[in-house]
Amino acid sequence: MKQLGIKKFESKFVHHDPDINPLVLKNRHRDWRGLFGQSSNAQSHLRNKGVKLGDLFLFFGWFRDVVKTSNGYKFVSGTDRHIIWGYLQVDEIQRIEPNKEYQEWKRGHPHYYYRNRVQNTGYIARNNLSFAPHLPGYGVFDYKDSLVLTCPGQMKRSIWKFPRYFHPSYGTKVSHHEKLFDKLNNPIWELFDDHCILKSFGRGARICA
Repeated sequence: MKQLGIKKFESKFVHHDPDINPLVLKNRHRDWRGLFGQSSNAQSHLRNKGVKLGDLFLFFGWFRDVVKTSNGYKFVSGTDRHIIWGYLQVDEIQRIEPNKEYQEWKRGHPHYYYRNRVQNTGYIARNNLSFAPHLPGYGVFDYKDSLVLTCPGQMKRSIWKFPRYFHPSYGTKVSHHEKLFDKLNNPIWELFDDHCILKSFGRGARICA
């Protein structure tokens, strides 16, 4: 991280959340399943949008290509992209209370370890997907171009390319992006013959229905 110039995370705590990759930590408890924690405003958003059992979380992040040079690792300019990297289908939604006991396999997760959070909530994964029972109910993806949200050729990673039917004119609703234009009358959504473009607002959850 120092070689890459990432300094703002020094002396910060890091944690696995969502914790959906069974290979990240050794000696997993035999009952372990994928788990995602939320609290405060983030949890309010999920609750207000009616997230329920059976719903599917898709997790995306900011990625950049890296190369190793004689002076260490270096970012490749112009490769910033938002990419979907993992998923979790909800089997249980659990309110996490400070003085309550929980199963042993959950206790290492940061939202169960540090419980004094407002609206602290755990989203526990299904063992297998309801619509594809041969697959786990949580996990991480191998990279594919089809998982890239950022529109090809765009320097701004927050400009996303979607299939045409994601456009609001088809009745699809994406939270925080319900309007077609911003306050300055600049387009938030643009519809084309075979796709649509969304100027995504940045970090945070989007609920798509």
